[in-house]
Amino acid sequence: MLVRQARMLTRPIFNSFRSFSSISHKRLAKALENELEYDHKIYKEEDEISSYMRNSGFKLFEREDHTLVTLQKKFNDAEVEITFHVKAPSVDEADEPGESQSNLEQDEPPGIYIDFQVLVKKPNTNTGFIFECLCLDQEITVANVVFSDNLANIKRQSTFGRKGGEYRGPQFVNLHKKVQNLLTEYLKDFGVDDNLAFFIEMYSIDKEHRCYMEWLRHVKNFVN
Repeated sequence: MLVRQARMLTRPIFNSFRSFSSISHKRLAKALENELEYDHKIYKEEDEISSYMRNSGFKLFEREDHTLVTLQKKFNDAEVEITFHVKAPSVDEADEPGESQSNLEQDEPPGIYIDFQVLVKKPNTNTGFIFECLCLDQEITVANVVFSDNLANIKRQSTFGRKGGEYRGPQFVNLHKKVQNLLTEYLKDFGVDDNLAFFIEMYSIDKEHRCYMEWLRHVKNFVN
């Protein structure tokens, strides 16, 4: 008798928990749906993206569910491949209460920066350069210059965040200034310039937005 009464007492608690859980799931699904609708409404591909793709000569390759973006272009004596992963603009940490406007301006975080690789090789070979670069505020900085006869393997191993291993060339800033300038001009001949930096930053934001909307859709469908 006591056991039966205990079971009867615990059953409403379980039902209440299940009801509460169901309500919270619905609220979450609704919030995700609202967020998805809002982001669909505000999303618009910038005209500069399509303009760059029309005029640059690069072909773009990507997967909708992946952050990797590849640009490829063929010249008479070289093939160029540019790869980068999309990255959302950094958001400043919460500001300290009472912080002055002047301090906020001084401590303003840098704009979006993106690491990317530029592969330049002779057609039908596996030999050539890999320039490891980053773009920040529509400007390109070269970090390392790699030369290899095994590009297919070495291009998968970025210098950024890497310790030890195979020699990957000198740091760009350690090269003679004249060599730096000439290598920069060499890259510009293949379309690696400020226009490319602007495109990478714009496209990264655009694709990250699309990836975020896909994430919202999948999560909403899961909890719905």
